[in-house]
Amino acid sequence: MWEIRQVEFARYLVALRELPYKHGQTSCIDNTNGIHHDLDSTWINSQCYKCHCSSVGMTCCDTIVPPNNPNPKLCTVQYDYDTCQARVVNRDDPSLPC
Repeated sequence: MWEIRQVEFARYLVALRELPYKHGQTSCIDNTNGIHHDLDSTWINSQCYKCHCSSVGMTCCDTIVPPNNPNPKLCTVQYDYDTCQARVVNRDDPSLPC
């Protein structure tokens, strides 16, 4: 399902997130959905971040390539978190490409 976001600065600025490992920790918790993941596991979460849990902590990188928005006044970026894709659409009529 496609979702329109007016401003997605966080997506562009936080391409990599790191959460340090705590002594005695046996898993990592994905903050997007609260699911525990085993050490040395890798997954893609519901916000399209590819995460890895290791003995030094959890790292997550954005898998959606930010599209170039040629005209932010007329266009907006639409995200599909089911397919982890983004596209630029007309702000007034999102069914039209921009």
